[in-house]
Amino acid sequence: MSTETESIPHPFYPPSLHLPSYIAPTTPTSVVFLQFSGIFFTPLIVVYFTLLRQRIPSISRRFSALWFLLCALLHAIYEPFWVVKSLNVWYQKGHGWGDAMAADNSLFGQLFKEYGKGDSRYFQDDIFVLGVEIYTILVLAPLAFFAFLAHLKPNSPSLPILRILTSFTHLTTTSLYFITEFLRHHADSRPEPEYAIGYMWGMNLPWIIVPIFMIKNSWKEIIIGMKVARAKTDMNSRRNGENGASSKKGKNGKAE
Repeated sequence: MSTETESIPHPFYPPSLHLPSYIAPTTPTSVVFLQFSGIFFTPLIVVYFTLLRQRIPSISRRFSALWFLLCALLHAIYEPFWVVKSLNVWYQKGHGWGDAMAADNSLFGQLFKEYGKGDSRYFQDDIFVLGVEIYTILVLAPLAFFAFLAHLKPNSPSLPILRILTSFTHLTTTSLYFITEFLRHHADSRPEPEYAIGYMWGMNLPWIIVPIFMIKNSWKEIIIGMKVARAKTDMNSRRNGENGASSKKGKNGKAE
């Protein structure tokens, strides 16, 4: 006879995690990943050819634009699915949003179930994950979108600043994401390498590595721009000084 605290079989760690509403996915993982890729990579392909038509020769600039577009799409479409569903349960009951997610078998629901094998905090009442995902949607989604738009404007002066702001925020939130799980001794990840390393680390490390390069390159752009601006200022000052001296000399000559 089942009881309220009876453990329901699920693939997440720790095995003692109580998810009475869990429903096993009905779609093969490969099909789920393929559908996900179609939703998020089709816009990237369209934008890539658009950038080629705009004759943006720099490969790094094209990659940067696509990176920030991908971030904006993930933060504005994929992550809100989990956050809205979790907040709805939190508002009604104050707890149990992880279990509610365990019963969802939509495309995004099954994606979260697959990723949950690498980090089951999305199926627990984890305040940190909920808070950081809300912050990501409210702050990082618009920042990433504005950074993407800045790539479409030639010589946009706001581009380096937007890249640094967005990348530093990504770097901070992802680092906290890793640190909090490390302090939990990776208790929320299955022990198999494909989940503990492939999902937990492999799927999140790009938001550590890419932002570091973005910050480095954008910082160089700002320094170079400041040096060029300073050189122009110094040159104009010298020219003004020379013109002033010539004008003064001319007046003195007339006076004589």
